[in-house]
Amino acid sequence: MVWVRSIVAVLLLVGIVFGATQYAGFINDQATTFFHQSSGSVKGAKTDKAHEITDKFGSDLEDQVEEVKKQAMNVKIGEVISTFSRIQKIPQDIKSFGVYVKDQAEDMLKSKVGNK
Repeated sequence: MVWVRSIVAVLLLVGIVFGATQYAGFINDQATTFFHQSSGSVKGAKTDKAHEITDKFGSDLEDQVEEVKKQAMNVKIGEVISTFSRIQKIPQDIKSFGVYVKDQAEDMLKSKVGNK
């Protein structure tokens, strides 16, 4: 069951990364418009370090996405089907437990009434 949580976490991470990479420009444009800031460059500002950091972040992000993809590909279909079938049995197990408790209560009541 732990691996199911891992798969969900991986899929969520992939979704977040995908969303961040797809909509980063749109969000930046909206933020600059909202705060009435010019998106143009500032005279005299050096952006070399910023570009270096951005490139490194993009590279690290790509590496992490590739690792997530590898982990997702290692999930076996048989494990997923097995887990799914076990999950389907849970309502049946709960119902069986309810019947068992009911039967035990009836037996206990019959034994109490029979002893009087």
